[in-house]
Amino acid sequence: MIKDSVPGLTRGLKVLEILKNGKRIPLHELQRIMSIPKSSLLRVMETLVENDYAERDESGAYRSKVRIVPFENSDALDGKIEKALKQVAALTEHTAEWYIPTDNNTLILVKRNQPDNPELHVVAKIGFIRKTGAGHELDAVAAVAAVYMKHADTEFEERWIYKPEGIKCQISSKEASEIIRSACDNAFCSELNYNSNGVRRIAVPVLDGRKLLGVLAVAQCYMPGIQPDDKEKVRILFDSRREIEN
Repeated sequence: MIKDSVPGLTRGLKVLEILKNGKRIPLHELQRIMSIPKSSLLRVMETLVENDYAERDESGAYRSKVRIVPFENSDALDGKIEKALKQVAALTEHTAEWYIPTDNNTLILVKRNQPDNPELHVVAKIGFIRKTGAGHELDAVAAVAAVYMKHADTEFEERWIYKPEGIKCQISSKEASEIIRSACDNAFCSELNYNSNGVRRIAVPVLDGRKLLGVLAVAQCYMPGIQPDDKEKVRILFDSRREIEN
């Protein structure tokens, strides 16, 4: 049973469950099954199609392009992730985030934990989709995930990052490859600059063998006069990652 704390995400997941196994279902039939207004269902379907989770054929029927595969012992894993997020937020005094990968090389923010100080909260919405392909930002979360997701170097030609003062800057394929290679060698990635919302992230991959379970990240707000201590945050992320993986 899917909990309804985030209605839009819940409806999207329910649609993908209905469309599993390659079924093609027209909008009117989906509306009958979902029992929600047509306008609300259209928004859900447009979002799924736009982000390459579903497709619409010439007849107007929809088909899922991804599969939702639950992890074994998911309750135990979920408990470990919740504990790790709480620990990271408490020790770093910044927002802790958990992203999961999908079949189409995107990442979804599915959990977060906020520090006690509300001034340090990063309000990234649960259900936020972080695209990792060409033409999108190569942030810390995308960089550590790209090591384990299906990308080729040629896909990084039109990537961009944030430069000082939150300015977007295109980077070459070589520069993108170097960022990803560094994330692979160091098992983490730390953003050098704050984005246009005054946030920078440090991220580590969480693995099951060589399979990417998710990305654990610290989202840090800009605070005037305070220099980031990445070394300590990375240590905390590594410790929390080990607790999830063990």
